[in-house]
Amino acid sequence: MKTLNVLFVSERVNETRFPADNPNAFRCIFAAEAETAIEKMQSIDFDIALIDTALPEEEAMRLKTLFSVQQPDTHIVPMPDTDDATETLARIADGIKARNRSKYRFTDNIFPN
Repeated sequence: MKTLNVLFVSERVNETRFPADNPNAFRCIFAAEAETAIEKMQSIDFDIALIDTALPEEEAMRLKTLFSVQQPDTHIVPMPDTDDATETLARIADGIKARNRSKYRFTDNIFPN
């Protein structure tokens, strides 16, 4: 199963709350500002980006624009409250895994009747 890469862009997120490697099959990477997020985006292909709504609107728009051009398959989610982030992340990750699971269908018909 593929590990989902998640980018948290927020100054408020505490890394002890979201462990970097957890058993829910996603890897969390943190950025406190837009510039750091852009640098990380250049080297890592993210599946989900959680962007804090407390970020200045100009920086959030710049991140959304860059993600739509460079990584169009990334799910960009505004994060109004860090307390709700774990549930939101789990719901989105389950949706991505279910969608990817439905793409692959194999028929094993080695002994046809």
